[in-house]
This record gives sequence, structure tokens and C-alpha cells, in this order.
Amino acid sequence: MKVNILLLRVSKHLTAHGKGYEFILLIFGLVLAVIGGCTGIKALDANTKSNLTACRSQLYQSENEVCTREFNNADGKLLSIYSQPDQSVTNAKEYCRLRLSVISTNSKVMEATNVEQLYDAFYGLESFKPAKADPDAAELRRMLTHMTTIVVEMHAALDYHLAGVLAKAELETWLGYARDIGPHPLFLTLLYNWRESHYMSRRFAETMRAKLTNDSPRNLEVIGYFYTNMLTSEFLAGLPDY
Repeated sequence: MKVNILLLRVSKHLTAHGKGYEFILLIFGLVLAVIGGCTGIKALDANTKSNLTACRSQLYQSENEVCTREFNNADGKLLSIYSQPDQSVTNAKEYCRLRLSVISTNSKVMEATNVEQLYDAFYGLESFKPAKADPDAAELRRMLTHMTTIVVEMHAALDYHLAGVLAKAELETWLGYARDIGPHPLFLTLLYNWRESHYMSRRFAETMRAKLTNDSPRNLEVIGYFYTNMLTSEFLAGLPDY
């Protein structure tokens, strides 16, 4: 404001003394434009840094929630979501059976051959009919809820990246969960539920598919067996695109 007033006064003074000062006035205008531009760039940079700090704070808060829950449930089955069969297990059916067997002995769970059947085994209407929930079903529900927190965290990180706030390299650190968990039948079932309910964006669906397959023949076989549609165009159809 002070610069504008000063420029106005100089302009009046120069106008009073003839047009010979127009060039000098033009220089003043250019200087003012440069100052304004620099100020705008600094303000934009400060705003970007502020947004990045806010985004990181939200992600770290979510990460703390995940870590706290895992610490408090270290004596249960929760941490088994990160345990995968060794590479000698290449059969998709056996892979899924092994990962589910450490969580449940329920025949309906163990006999599930796809995401729809597994979801129905512990989240379908029939699973809520007993007066007291089956312990295995309750454990699977808790694990699904925990994975939901993780997926929300990854989705938020991707959204921040697409908004130009989070760098690609930093985004990869938040997407590491997909690699750690891998094509766990329960994780695939969560993605199935999100896809059917349109809880995730198209870009996130594409990202999860890429991360889970990750040029791994075994992962491709497991996904092709337990969640076939994830490898087709149908997996992305109808999802919000932003």
C-alpha cells in the first residue's frame, strides 16, 4: 500500500514536469511488478509448505493410530496381516488357505475361494444371527477395520500427491503397506468392498492393483484366483475419477 501511494505521488510529480519523465515512471512500474511477483511467489511457497505440514500431520496421526492398535494387539492375530508364506508356496489356493488358517478355523472362512464368499463368511447377514459373535468372525471384523484405517491412510497420501502437495518419492513411503500386506485374502476382500461401494477413486484402484501385482507372478496368480475382477477393466468401471 505504501509503495502504491509513493508511486502515485511520484507519478503526479513527474506529470507536472512534462512527459520527459514517462520512461522513469515505466521503470517504477516494472520494479513494482517484480516486487509484487516475488511477494506472490513467496506467499505461494509458504502456503504450499503449510499445506504439506498439515497433510503430514494428518498422516502421522493416522500412522500413530495404526501403530498403537498393533502394539496393543501384539498378543493376538492382528500382526499376521504382514506375514506371508515363503516363496516355495506358489499355488494360489494354498497361499490363501495358509494366510486364513492363522486367523480362523471356521469352515466357511477356510472354504472361501473368492472375496464375495469370504466377506459373506464373517460380514454377511447370517454371520450376525448367533447371540454371541463367533470369535473368528469377530477377529476378522477387527482385522478388516484395522486394514480400513491403513487403506484410508494410503488413499489420503495419494490424494495429497495428486493435489501437488506430497512428492512422488514421499508418496511411495506411505504406499509401502500394500507391499507389506500383499494379496492377503482379507485385504483383497476389503478392496472388493470398497470397490463395490465406490469408497475409492479410480486412481487409487489403479495404484493398488499396480502395487499388489508388482511384476510378481505369485501375486498375479493369487489375485486372479481370489479376486478375478481386480485384473479386469470391471475393477475400475464406475469409480469416481478425480
